[in-house]
Amino acid sequence: MSLKGLGRGFLCFVSIALILSLSTVTYANLASIYGIGNKAIAMGSAFTAHPDDPSATYYNPAGLALERGNRISLGLSYYYPALWMQGIDGKKQYIDNDKVVGLTLGIASNLGHLTGYHQLSDFSIGILLYTPPDRAYTVHAIPPDTPSFPLYKDTASQLMLLLGIGYRITDYLQIGVSSLLYMPGTMRTDYYVDTSQNPIQTIGKVDRGLVIMATPEIGIIGKPSRMVDIGLAYRARNASGLKGVTTFSLNGKQITSETNDEKVVTTPSQIVAGVSVKPSARLRINADLTYSLWSDSDVTDTEGDPLSATDTLEPSIGVQYQLTKDWALRGGYRYAPSPLPAQTGQTNFIDSDRHIISLGAGYGFGWFSPNIRSVLDLFVQLQQLTGRNNAKQPAYESYSSGGSVWSMGIALTFKL
Repeated sequence: MSLKGLGRGFLCFVSIALILSLSTVTYANLASIYGIGNKAIAMGSAFTAHPDDPSATYYNPAGLALERGNRISLGLSYYYPALWMQGIDGKKQYIDNDKVVGLTLGIASNLGHLTGYHQLSDFSIGILLYTPPDRAYTVHAIPPDTPSFPLYKDTASQLMLLLGIGYRITDYLQIGVSSLLYMPGTMRTDYYVDTSQNPIQTIGKVDRGLVIMATPEIGIIGKPSRMVDIGLAYRARNASGLKGVTTFSLNGKQITSETNDEKVVTTPSQIVAGVSVKPSARLRINADLTYSLWSDSDVTDTEGDPLSATDTLEPSIGVQYQLTKDWALRGGYRYAPSPLPAQTGQTNFIDSDRHIISLGAGYGFGWFSPNIRSVLDLFVQLQQLTGRNNAKQPAYESYSSGGSVWSMGIALTFKL
């Protein structure tokens, strides 16, 4: 088959996947916690108005239309969470110190450049593969006469796939649509954790099969002036379900199992507005504001019960300065308020407001071939969870919680 034929076939595949996604939804969006793409993360994930690499498939698929050639990115990232709880005895214990490695493959391609058909030069496609990290999510309290807390942990190290297509209406207006899919996998729940041990020891586990569907995202980018880009993106509510057999084990031994067919967890719909300003040839400043609809009655906790949460506004800002022709310096800040209040009753959602600071750099070179421009992108990020005191009702033990997450990454991009 010719390259032109492959291009037409791939375009059909992407289009069908996007159409099918319009009536379905997907699993918890972990990319919104850590970010995705080294350049975007280094700029505080403020990447909605001018997403100029394959991560546009997630941040704003209209940005794919900015691609005029072909681009392939390979990324490696490392996450080190250190989340803690401190009980009434004053002892601080870390509840999640899993070190996780993430892998990313991103492809962005202009269809006219790929197929040789000039008629397709206003269309560009994007593919993003990502293995997201784990995250401690919720805790359920039990009476104080039992020396343990049930720790709920989502083990969501699954393959995330995004497919997108962007269309350049004019040089000043682009639109796009993408579809996010998580591959089916297993969710592990650590239900009972012995807090008398340091580090905390897991007593009971539950393994459940996840059924994953697709979630659509749409976006638009306008350029009202030479120096300013404005972007708007909408991500639909994400959800997943359990299907098949749930296995319960205690101290490593299976004790029972049951069959499931239910919705488990959702994350809210999001509307993101962004602006990108380029006051000089070397400086670019991005700013985003993300509105998350947590109060949606269909957003549930990990047991399928309604989640008592409030909507949030999450601001972020990022700066890139082109130091030389080959070197770019980046920095960013993001504030992510918790949608959950301090816990007073039976439930314990371990969550806090997060201050997210990131730094990064990009280095361009042509070592491999004079016809291939290569870029090496680096980032380091600190997420600081503010300490939160949970003053419980008399039937339950009070505690405080907080922590931090360090992450870093490296990516190599080839512009063909």
